[in-house]
Amino acid sequence: MQLLVCSQALAEQGLPDSAVDPDVTVSLSGVTDPVVDGQRGYSYMRL
Repeated sequence: MQLLVCSQALAEQGLPDSAVDPDVTVSLSGVTDPVVDGQRGYSYMRL
């Protein structure tokens, strides 16, 4: 399982990418990643 966080959302909150746990992947866009990953066979799971 991979956990992603949107870097644009981090910027909106005034948080640097380094504030995120190293086990979490910082993604460029939280809007496009589910679409791209869905095409690769992954599913979106809201937490």
